[in-house]
Amino acid sequence: MKSTSQFGRLMLLLVLLVMAAACRAQLPPGTNVFFLDLDQDSYGDPNQPYLFYGKVPPSRMFVPWGNDPDDLNPMVFPLPRPKGARLIAQELDLLSAAGLPERLLAARELGAQSLFVALRWSELEPGGNGYSAPLLQALGALSQALPGTGIKLVLSLDLVDGLALTLPADLKAAVEADVAALGSPATVARAAAALARIKTALGPQTVLALRLGNEVDRYLPGQGAPAFGAAYVQLLRQLRPQARAVWGPSLALGVSGSLLGSLQEPGRSLMQTLQQEGDWVMARFAPAEAGVLDPRGIRMMVEYLVAAAGGKPLALLPMAYASDETLGSSEVLQSQFLRAFFDTWDAYADQIPLVAVSALDDATDAGLSPAQRSYGFRNADRSVRASYGALRHLSFDRGWWALPMPASRKFHMGFTTTPYDTPADAAGQAEVARYIDDKLARHGDLVALHMDGGVPWMEALLDPFQTYDPPYPGSVLGTWRNYRARLQPGKKLLVSINPLGIPRELLAPLWGYGEGFSYTSDFQRVPNGIWHDGERRLPPPPFDKLSFDATEVKWAYLKYAIRALDYFKPDYLCFAIEVSATDVASAEAFQRYLELHRFVFEQLKKLPAAQNTKLFVSFSATSFMTDEFGHLIGPPYDEGGSPYKYDEMAPGIRQRLKEGVQSLLPYLDLVGLSYYPHYGKYNAYTLNPAALTSMHRFLLEAGVPDSMPLAVTESGYPADPYLIDGTLFAASADKQQRHLELMFYELSKLPNPVEFVVNYAVRDIDLHWQRLVEEAENPRFVEFYKYFRDLGLYDGAGVARPSLDTWTRYFQLPLVPSPVP
Repeated sequence: MKSTSQFGRLMLLLVLLVMAAACRAQLPPGTNVFFLDLDQDSYGDPNQPYLFYGKVPPSRMFVPWGNDPDDLNPMVFPLPRPKGARLIAQELDLLSAAGLPERLLAARELGAQSLFVALRWSELEPGGNGYSAPLLQALGALSQALPGTGIKLVLSLDLVDGLALTLPADLKAAVEADVAALGSPATVARAAAALARIKTALGPQTVLALRLGNEVDRYLPGQGAPAFGAAYVQLLRQLRPQARAVWGPSLALGVSGSLLGSLQEPGRSLMQTLQQEGDWVMARFAPAEAGVLDPRGIRMMVEYLVAAAGGKPLALLPMAYASDETLGSSEVLQSQFLRAFFDTWDAYADQIPLVAVSALDDATDAGLSPAQRSYGFRNADRSVRASYGALRHLSFDRGWWALPMPASRKFHMGFTTTPYDTPADAAGQAEVARYIDDKLARHGDLVALHMDGGVPWMEALLDPFQTYDPPYPGSVLGTWRNYRARLQPGKKLLVSINPLGIPRELLAPLWGYGEGFSYTSDFQRVPNGIWHDGERRLPPPPFDKLSFDATEVKWAYLKYAIRALDYFKPDYLCFAIEVSATDVASAEAFQRYLELHRFVFEQLKKLPAAQNTKLFVSFSATSFMTDEFGHLIGPPYDEGGSPYKYDEMAPGIRQRLKEGVQSLLPYLDLVGLSYYPHYGKYNAYTLNPAALTSMHRFLLEAGVPDSMPLAVTESGYPADPYLIDGTLFAASADKQQRHLELMFYELSKLPNPVEFVVNYAVRDIDLHWQRLVEEAENPRFVEFYKYFRDLGLYDGAGVARPSLDTWTRYFQLPLVPSPVP
């Protein structure tokens, strides 16, 4: 901008001010703007904003932000720019930093690799005859808390803070008497001594940048002459080498201006003079203080700051957006501001190396303005806002992840025995089994036998228990014998069986000799005329007409469960899979299932064979998950646009799911979770860290205590993109790796014991899936099965993926199970 004409500067300023005026318009109370998402890729059309009453998007057709380049094409969507060398710092108020370890961890969860500690020189050295003991103690405490975190520091020793001259009392008097004293050798020596004292308190901690004045433009014009600016320049020139002698030659120095003062006269010219002496141009970026509330105006403001920096790096110290509703703002606007800013930062990543976001929690100082008291990502009571989830999502999407590994793992880890191929010949099958068993031996301490293809209904009902082997069809008995022969000593065993079909409100199909079926577009079974002995056959009479609570179903399934217990002697028996899906589909079907559940659990508990086996069922965890607006769900918005599975959330469903979990709790030894976060709202376009935290909140609301053990009975995230019925699932190997990293971290920090985690497949099942395509017996099921095709930690050719490294790092940790009360 150095070469920009005065006319050009005035025109740019005029545009900015017009834009700012337009953005000051407040929304009607109780309303928010959301954006149409026609192509359902989770990114809205910026040209299609709509005003709604409510705090969450009203349906799947609307999303919180509009940044889609082409909202008619799901193949075109905005890709977040990897973080690269960019840094996120979080502002920390040292003197109110109670619970420092928790705050540091929360900052890291938000993506911060640095802390921004703003000090006034007058606070550090208030009377000119000594340093503040509380501040030095706080700096020392911070120094003790930082080792091992990887967190670096950004500091300020502000000589000016807005309208205040923040020098020690004696220096302040000298400067007020003669502004030249600011740049005198005596002042420079005192400042250098103050920096050295800070260094002593902090010890060896790395300091990346140093700010030597905040919103200086607000103070400078009041001096009435450029003499103060000249003295300030003199101080900066002399202090730079001494500051770098303290913290190293890469230390970046600068002073910051206010948002408007950096952009308009008279502060603008004065700030340019000062910032020419700095390594970085620094600015306090708080749009709400300038009256700008509409996040759509943020990009132009950032672009002008970048242009005004004249090619120098721009650091925002800090970036803050008020959420106070008395200002016409809200936590929804605050979260949208973050989305707007990160979009812009991606475009100017090379020009903006550092952004310090505002403090974690709202300030409680009554002397602050309403705006300044509402900059936090959490409320003063530490309850989260939408902006907390938004910032975590945005930073996580770009690869900001510096969270600690635990010292141990509290859960077993394993895989199902799902084959990557199903060749017809025995030799080929044996080779596949050897491969799978080898990987399970190397990468897990639990084996999961996942049998979700049906039940031998009639044979189970008529079983007299007079033979050692169950009197089941050849396909069932052959599979069971194969599984038992391959069990590995020393590994925990999970057996999963299921009375529920697909869809889950239907009785499970027959596993045995019978007629096959295909699905209609709404997943209704249609006979296909193909008869053989195998899974997924039409239930035989009378089971084709019976409900879950029928006497024949209850006894047949109980006998089947007893046989599974006796034959495999598992450590864990999951005797129903994804029961929450039954509750979603039909309240009546779920009540009937509940009768079956109680009966089977109570009868199994009477058996000596079950005394060492934990009995439970799994829930579809995705049905419990929400995005960052989840805590805002409540009447009349309880079924708004936040749930992951939009299409399930008709009015009343969420509460019904909670009641369903409550009704099952007395009949569970643990809560099983089927966890596939790519299925639902985001369709693998993005991975939201709010998933597991929102799920845990749901479980608490449903009455699941922190002492109740949890287990991930099956999980996965695809590593390759795919289409289902024309809908893109924009998966990738990088997202799969981050899914594991996030899942393991969140499970590790839960208060609940976690018994085990199962990844559905050790290797992609492309070869098996292709055989299903060629058989063409059930095309609708084959299309559905794409959800599970690419979940392996090895790809279809057996090549290890990055996710295997994450899995291995956790698996190599010592196993220290949580104590179960």
